[in-house]
Amino acid sequence: FGRYFIMEKASDHFVGLLLFKKRTMSSQVEIGYSLKKNHWKKGYATEVVKESIKWIFKSKDYSSIYAVTGSLNENSKNVLRRCGFLPGERFIEDGEELDVFDLHERMS
Repeated sequence: FGRYFIMEKASDHFVGLLLFKKRTMSSQVEIGYSLKKNHWKKGYATEVVKESIKWIFKSKDYSSIYAVTGSLNENSKNVLRRCGFLPGERFIEDGEELDVFDLHERMS
C-alpha cells in the first residue's frame, strides 16, 4: 500500500501520517498512524483508524488487521481498543517494549 497524509478537513492542514503495509504471503494488513503532537486527543486517530478498517475490509482481500504500538503509549492503545482491536503479543525491538493489537473481520 504505502504512506498517506492525514489532512484536517476544516483547514486542509497536514496533521499526520497513515501507513498500510501488507504482510507477505498473508491476508493480513498492518495499519500505523502518527499525528503531530498538537493534534493529539482531538479524535483524529480514532476517526482515521475506523475509516481505514472499513476501507480495508471492504476490499475483501484482507481478513485481519494488526497494529504495533509502544507498550507505554496508552493513548494509542486506547484508540486501537475503541476501534475493536484486541491486545496480542508483546515483544522487544531495539530495546523498546512493543504491543501488537489484532482485529479480525466479523463474518455476517
